[in-house]
Amino acid sequence: MIFTDWHELHGDRMYSDDLAIVGGFGTARGTPVMLIGHQKGRDTKERVRRNYGMPKPRAIARRCA
Repeated sequence: MIFTDWHELHGDRMYSDDLAIVGGFGTARGTPVMLIGHQKGRDTKERVRRNYGMPKPRAIARRCA
């Protein structure tokens, strides 16, 4: 495992959880880090659920603010 003490973040209080964006806090070699990335999914069902890795425009604005 690369990261220890991983805490994944979900959604915001005003909108919803965008499953295409994955982010959270963790520890890598004793250093606290924050990761933000996107997930496409591995099969068709998961790709549809995650919108083929494309975040919704409102979710992007929230993450960058």
